[in-house]
Amino acid sequence: MKSYRILIVTILVIFVVMLPNRAIYSSDLKGDGQIDLDETVYDKEAGVRITEGMRFSIAEDRKVVHYGSLVEPEGLDKYLGKKMDKMNEILESVLNRLVKIESRIEALESSTEQLSKQIATIDNHQALRSTAPKS
Repeated sequence: MKSYRILIVTILVIFVVMLPNRAIYSSDLKGDGQIDLDETVYDKEAGVRITEGMRFSIAEDRKVVHYGSLVEPEGLDKYLGKKMDKMNEILESVLNRLVKIESRIEALESSTEQLSKQIATIDNHQALRSTAPKS
């Protein structure tokens, strides 16, 4: 009786250890009914990427890479490098927009200066005409 309990516990332990540590959904099944554990799934609620039955607590846009038999998240330097490259692209586009806005503002300032000079000369001419003696 005791040996049966040990056998059952051993079988249960092996069964639990051999199972992937994620739920298997019907979407994991291939057309022939086999499970596709190579697919990477990201659980947004838990913030966990699941690859080949392994869980990685990483950002959603961070990749899991395979180095032979080793599976791990991509290096933090590569991940942050990609993030910084995207940030630099965004900052460059903002800088280009600001340069365009600045050139437009300078053009508006010069045109308002020219307009104010023209108004001043018109006012001077009208003042001279009104002060000139009538003949």
